[in-house]
Amino acid sequence: MGAVDACVRCFVMVVLAAPAMVSAQPLDPRVEALVREGIAHRVAGRDEAAIAPLEAAYAAQRAPVTAGQLALACQAVGRWTDADRYMREALASPDDDWVRRHRRELDEAYAIVRRNVGDLELRGGPVGAQVSIDGVASAQLPLGAPLRLRAGVATVEVRAAGHFPFTRQVTILGGELTREPVSLTPLPREVPTTPTPPPLPTMPPPTAPVVAVRVSRRVPTATWILGGSGAALVVGGVVSLALREASAARFNGNSECVQPAVVPRAGQAATCQDELAIGDWTTATTVVGFAGGAVLLGVGVLLAVLPRRESSAPLAWRCLPTLTGASCAWSF
Repeated sequence: MGAVDACVRCFVMVVLAAPAMVSAQPLDPRVEALVREGIAHRVAGRDEAAIAPLEAAYAAQRAPVTAGQLALACQAVGRWTDADRYMREALASPDDDWVRRHRRELDEAYAIVRRNVGDLELRGGPVGAQVSIDGVASAQLPLGAPLRLRAGVATVEVRAAGHFPFTRQVTILGGELTREPVSLTPLPREVPTTPTPPPLPTMPPPTAPVVAVRVSRRVPTATWILGGSGAALVVGGVVSLALREASAARFNGNSECVQPAVVPRAGQAATCQDELAIGDWTTATTVVGFAGGAVLLGVGVLLAVLPRRESSAPLAWRCLPTLTGASCAWSF
């Protein structure tokens, strides 16, 4: 780009050296001052600073000289599509005196611009689909003319109501036409569903009558009897255990008494034999009391916990005739 910048700067110097900007469209003095300000920035190498006054001059008066100078400034900062648009507008007035005098320089500059822009033609539909280039809305389908884009890779997105969006990376070649087919896939249509009628009421199948059975929470009499008997046996076992301990203490405290393992019971004194007999009896009653009491108490508790169906018939003695006489039994 060094040779290009040198060529452009030479062209700018030629414009500055001219005594006046002669044009078919005379410039307003304020517009001419803005153009000269932009050219001064260009000559000083401040291309970015030149854009603002030249855009203001072009907005105030659209003339071949304002469009051409703005095109050269956009070319210098790499705004190729803007440079292409403004340069084509300037060259569209070949009879303008400013354009005619600098046509060779303008054509050379435009040749460089054309190598950095290309055309994109989109074919397809649907009609009215919105086309965006690199996220910027640019046109609608169908296109009246190919899109002028900067050379390079561009992201093309096409959207339409009722269709899936179309997105593709397209390589734009400078100075050439690129054709790209566009086909948007319609969104699936919702199939209307027929409302399902409510199910007809059905009669429940006949069921056997439910017979309520009342469960008696009253503690059975047998529980009290068994529980009392068990408790009595336990108490008896405790008493027998106490008597056994007392007999053992007397046996051990008597100097005449010797352990049966050493001296047989028959060889013991009469008093010692009585204490041994008492020990045998109390040991037996202790075992019977504790074991029998535990069994009776357990049965009594089990009868109290298990539910019983309550019967309205009272406990009675019933007798029924038989072939040989009568049979009697308790009913409950």
